Amino acid sequence: MNKTLNTFFEMFSYIGNIVFRILPKFFIKFLVRLFRFGEGKISFGMRYLCYKRLCKNFGKKVIIFPNVYIFSPENLSIGTKVSIHEFSYIDSTGAIDIGDNVMIAHRCTIISSSHNINSGLRPFKESGISFRPVTIGNNC
Repeated sequence: MNKTLNTFFEMFSYIGNIVFRILPKFFIKFLVRLFRFGEGKISFGMRYLCYKRLCKNFGKKVIIFPNVYIFSPENLSIGTKVSIHEFSYIDSTGAIDIGDNVMIAHRCTIISSSHNINSGLRPFKESGISFRPVTIGNNC
């Protein structure tokens, strides 16, 4: 990427971060839904700014492609230089930590919760849910 374009993205990110800090979270979640399917540069930028505000930690140069579903972003930490490709599903109810230089392939599912299947005394739907953190290291 050339220096002029890189400077433009840094300025866009800086101004966007200031604006997005004052917006209420319900409006930012609305913007995520609005730009979830977009394939243009504006949609990529809006997803970046929205998730930067919603996630627990969010590094630089993170690319979230169209049709990615992220639930409980407040429990999601994403490192630097991460790409999450189309149709991925991330449910970080029990906390997910994604390291630096990570590529998540299309149609990948990452879930940090599960049903308690060992409680054989109750029906499956009434067995409850357990939460465990998921960690994806650097350079994966």
